[in-house]
Amino acid sequence: MKELLLADKRGVYFTTPHIDGYPAVLMRIPDLARIDRDGLEEMVVEAWLTRAQKRVAKTWLAEKGVEFEPGQGGRAGDRGSDEERALRDPRGGRGDA
Repeated sequence: MKELLLADKRGVYFTTPHIDGYPAVLMRIPDLARIDRDGLEEMVVEAWLTRAQKRVAKTWLAEKGVEFEPGQGGRAGDRGSDEERALRDPRGGRGDA
């Protein structure tokens, strides 16, 4: 996906050596007018869904009327709600000692 964005002829997307190797691109703010509003919203939502906790992504998608499919959105490491973690963790799910 990164390569496709970087190959976009509008020249909005770019990378730097600092983020090479990461699945991320940068966008030139002055060139944002070259992207329609719906396209920009879709890109931001898709990026957010890859980083949001699964339960947060699932709730957001449900509010939008989109069914959450296994493997869709959410980052690894989501350990459930605070209440669910408290049941499993003698420290109350807070992660402190």
